[in-house]
Amino acid sequence: MEEICNRVEDAVDNGKELIVLTDRDVSIEGAPIPMGLAVAAVNAHMGRKGKRSKFSLIADTAEVRDTHSFAFLIGYGATLINPYMAVQIIRNLVEEDRKFTLSFEEAVLNYRKAVNEGLLKIMSKMGIATIKSYRGSGLFEALGIGKEVIDRYFPGTPSQLGGIGIKQIAQETLIRFNEAFASEKVVVPTGGEFRHRRDGEFHSWNPNAVRDLHRAVRGESWEEYIKFTEDTWREKPVTIRDLFEIQSDRPPIPIEEVEPAEEIVKRFVGAAMSIGALSKEAHETIAEAMNRVGAKSNSGEGGEDPARYGTIKNSKIKQVASGRFELLPNT
Repeated sequence: MEEICNRVEDAVDNGKELIVLTDRDVSIEGAPIPMGLAVAAVNAHMGRKGKRSKFSLIADTAEVRDTHSFAFLIGYGATLINPYMAVQIIRNLVEEDRKFTLSFEEAVLNYRKAVNEGLLKIMSKMGIATIKSYRGSGLFEALGIGKEVIDRYFPGTPSQLGGIGIKQIAQETLIRFNEAFASEKVVVPTGGEFRHRRDGEFHSWNPNAVRDLHRAVRGESWEEYIKFTEDTWREKPVTIRDLFEIQSDRPPIPIEEVEPAEEIVKRFVGAAMSIGALSKEAHETIAEAMNRVGAKSNSGEGGEDPARYGTIKNSKIKQVASGRFELLPNT
């Protein structure tokens, strides 16, 4: 990491304005440093030296495929990203998959469009911003990264839990690297990080749990609900909250003194979700459900159809749009 940062600094001092970090031509001779770490390290190092504005940083990488990866690299300083592996996968689909009807140019254009729209969605969570203001902003929170790594390579990034250091990151990289060169034919695991896969990572919200919950609710079956909890907890811990244990300093309250559920739910409030973020049916169903139990739903900034006023589908909370919108005169 130090060598990369020093080489970049020397190049910039010698007048270079385009710096390319690449993980191409991987061989058994050495594993590539994770691109996100390399980009963040160079960005932080040159920022501390007061030289970051003197060059553009290009990430030429096979790691980037989804929009979060693009946002991560841009958020930590990448000026431009070339996802060459994703482009190669598209080329393989065009050439080898008979069911694939698009040309290579059309498919790449669709991919770029999807990535750009995904980036806009991610950036919009921070309010109105340009890609220039988002670049290098570091608007992320780390989970499982140690303070030493954060302070040196991701300065200013919150990391409430602490976690692994450079040594562990290198070990994890080498594990994947060694698996890739362990045999002539490598079977890439499905992973299942985002979507449940039978042989992938465990998800609490898995098909078995969903089936059990449906049976429990429709059949009002306590036994099926117990089975539902067992299927969701089968491979805990999965999330951070699974590591928590509640320790109370007060004695338990007798169940006779606890408010009935009918009174408790009256203090429930549905989240403010604009009708543009949901379907009309979903928006109205949430409002109706809250009204039926005596709770409150929120219309969201998009408001609601006046025809719902005074009906079971009326949202008790009306949210007024903030000052982010304005009307511009015709020019």
